[in-house]
Amino acid sequence: MKKLEIILDEYLLEKNEQEDLIKLFKNFNKIKSDIIVGDTHAKGGITWFPTDLIIVAFGMTASGFFAALGEDLYKKLKDKLIKIIKKEKPHNKKIEQFYFAFEIDNIRFYFEIYDFFSNNIGDQIDRIAVDFPNIVKEAKIIKKIGLRTIGEFESITYRFDEDCNHWVVAHFNKYKS
Repeated sequence: MKKLEIILDEYLLEKNEQEDLIKLFKNFNKIKSDIIVGDTHAKGGITWFPTDLIIVAFGMTASGFFAALGEDLYKKLKDKLIKIIKKEKPHNKKIEQFYFAFEIDNIRFYFEIYDFFSNNIGDQIDRIAVDFPNIVKEAKIIKKIGLRTIGEFESITYRFDEDCNHWVVAHFNKYKS
């Protein structure tokens, strides 16, 4: 089932930023989209990590999702997300990271876009689609062989490694947001 869920934090995202993102996703009519605006920190809670802004594509590969957006909408979304994360705000009101997530075969793959870890957020986003096929293949192998050191997991969080120019595992999670 292909579905898109967009979770926006009402505390950290300014009203105009929320409205811009909602309007942008309303233009994306190829796949059913659920937009949730609320306290995402309560959603993440103590069982996992807080989410300021997360875009989850269910049943879609990264390249499939970006292709479905189309070049124009993809560029607008990417530019808007970069603008939001780079915007100067007081630290307690600043979005420090956002996530693209893809759920395939009951494994959720979180790509943490974090301004601190990279000089070029646009490159991070573009690289998701390039690295995604290998990431899924590796995760399925790890899940299948059940590594004792990792244990059971439902999701994996990735961070971009600029030195290697690809996405690497940050941690395995027992929970999905």
